[in-house]
Amino acid sequence: MIKLIGALLFFACCTVFKAEAMQDKSINSLINEAYEVRLSSPSRFKEIVEHLLIQTNLSSSQINDTKLLHAYLNSYIGNYKKSESILEHVLQQTNLKPSVKLQSQYLMVYNMAAIKNWIKGFYYTKELIDSDILDSQKTLAANALIATITFLNQFEQFELALNQLEKLNGFELSPYNHCVSEQLKVLAKKSLGQLSIASLEIDESIRICSAANAPLLVNILRSYQADLFIKSGAPERAIGLLLPLIDDIRKIQYPMLTAGIYNYISEAYLALSNIEQAEKYAYLSVQEHKDQIADQAKDSYYLIYKINKRKHKYNTALEYFEKFARSEKAYLDEVSAKALAYQLAQHQAIQQKNQIELLNNQNELLNNRNELLRVEQSLARTEAENTKLIASLLMAIIALLAFFGYRSWRTQRRLKTLAEFDYLTNVYNRGHFMTLAEETLKLATKAKQTVTCIMFDLDKFKKINDQYGHSAGDLALKAAASAAHSCVRDNDIFARLGGEEFVILLPGCDTSAACYVAEKCMRAFEAIDTNDSGHDFSVTASFGITTSKISGMAIDDLIADADKALYQAKNNGRNQYRIYEP
Repeated sequence: MIKLIGALLFFACCTVFKAEAMQDKSINSLINEAYEVRLSSPSRFKEIVEHLLIQTNLSSSQINDTKLLHAYLNSYIGNYKKSESILEHVLQQTNLKPSVKLQSQYLMVYNMAAIKNWIKGFYYTKELIDSDILDSQKTLAANALIATITFLNQFEQFELALNQLEKLNGFELSPYNHCVSEQLKVLAKKSLGQLSIASLEIDESIRICSAANAPLLVNILRSYQADLFIKSGAPERAIGLLLPLIDDIRKIQYPMLTAGIYNYISEAYLALSNIEQAEKYAYLSVQEHKDQIADQAKDSYYLIYKINKRKHKYNTALEYFEKFARSEKAYLDEVSAKALAYQLAQHQAIQQKNQIELLNNQNELLNNRNELLRVEQSLARTEAENTKLIASLLMAIIALLAFFGYRSWRTQRRLKTLAEFDYLTNVYNRGHFMTLAEETLKLATKAKQTVTCIMFDLDKFKKINDQYGHSAGDLALKAAASAAHSCVRDNDIFARLGGEEFVILLPGCDTSAACYVAEKCMRAFEAIDTNDSGHDFSVTASFGITTSKISGMAIDDLIADADKALYQAKNNGRNQYRIYEP
C-alpha cells in the first residue's frame, strides 16, 4: 500500500518564480499567493516561504501564517517532527485566526499519521471533529473532514473511513477536494477487497483528478489499477499502464509514489519471469526509498530476495531476506501499535461517557439535595423539633445507604475477580479467556490480522505433586504463571485453562513471534527458584503453537490444534515447542 501522508497537501507541477518580483509584492499578498500555489507549484511555494522567513517586520498574524506555511513545507519534504514542533508553537498562540487554527490542526493529523503517533493523532482528530469553528469555515471544514478520513485510512479503519466519506456529500467540494475524496474512497474499497479490474470506479476517479489538475493523485490511482492487474493475473497490463508514466512520475519528485511504482513494475516482470527487468526496477525502488519508507522498503527487499533465489545467488538472497524480515517485523509491530491505540481510544471514549453519566447523576443528586434543604428550612420555621428529627432520620438513612452501597461494591468487586481470574495463579480463568478471545478474534477478522495461539503444559507435574506435595505443586503453578506473564505483551490474553495447562492468545503476531515468546518462557522457567517449597526441583513446560492462517479464526479450533502440537512436543521429549502442521 502506497502511503499518502503529505500527498493531499501538495501537487508537483514545477513553475519558475523570479525573485525580483517578490520585492514588488506586499507581505499579505505573498502569504495569500503561498496558500494558493502550495497545491500546484512546490518550487514556487518553497521560494515564497523562504522569503517570508527572513522578514523582520511581520505582524503577529503574519508570523502565524508564515509558521503554518513553514510547517506545510516541512511536511512535504518529510520533516514531520520539525513540522509538528512548528504547529505546536502556533496552536499555543492566543487570538489565532480560525483558518490558521483549523489548518494547523488538520496538518497535525497528517504529521501524526506519518510518524505513526496514533494516540496523538486521535487527539487532534477528535479536536477537529469537536471544533466549534467548522460551521463558520466551510471550505476548511471539508479539508478537516478529509484529514480525518485520511488518518482513518492510514490507521486501516477502512469501513469507518467510508462512513465518514458519506458526510462529504453535504459539502460543495472544490475540484481538488472532490479528487481527494474519490482517491480516499478508492483506497478504502480496494483495501476491503470491494474493487476489481472490471470496476469503472478507478477510471472515473482518474477522470475527476485529471480535471482537477492533480497529477500526484492521478498516478496514485493508476498504481491501484496496476496492483489490481497483477493480483488478477494480468501483469502485462500493469507494465503497459506504468512504463509510459515513469518520466512524469519522476518529475513529481514524491519518493513514496516513485518507489511504489518501481515495485509494481518489478513484481509484474517477475510474474512474467523477466528476471533482468524485475531486478532492475527492484533496485531502482531501493535507490528511491533509501530504507526510509517502510512499506516500499519491505516490498522491494522481498522482490530482490525472490529474484536472487531464482538466480541461485543464495548469499544475496539471504541478505535481502534478512532486510525483509526486519521490515516485516517493524510492520507487524506497527499493526500491533495501531490495534492497541484503537483499543485505548475506545476505552477512553467509554470512560468519558461514564464520566459524563456520573456528572449527570451527581447534578441530579445535588438538585434533589437542594430541594430537600428547602423543605427542611420551611419546616424549621414552623416546627424546629420535627426538623431536627427528620434531619436525624435522613442522616441515618444516608449512612445506611452508604454502608450497604459500600458492601455491595465490595461484593461485586470480589465476584468480578472470582468470575474472571484463576484463584491460584491470578491470571484469567478459562471462562473469561473464552469471552476475551471471541472479541479479539472478531476485531482481528475485521482488521485482517493474524492471531497466534500458544498452549503450554508443565512437564511431569503429577510427579511434583506426588513426590513433594501439593504445596510444592501450587508453588510451581504460581511461579510458572508469573514467569510466563512477564514474557507477553499487555494486549496478549494469558489464561489458565485448568490443572497445569495454560494458553496465550497473541493478536497481530505470526508463528515466528509466537516461537520467540515460547523460547522466552522456557528461559524464564529455567530461572524459577523452588527452594521456598522446601525442595529443589526444576520447572519446565512443553509448548504447542498454531496460527489463524492454519487453524482459522474459531477459538475452539485454535486451542485444539495448539493442543495437538503441545502433545507432539511432549512425545518428542518435553521442554520444547512444536508448531502445528495439519
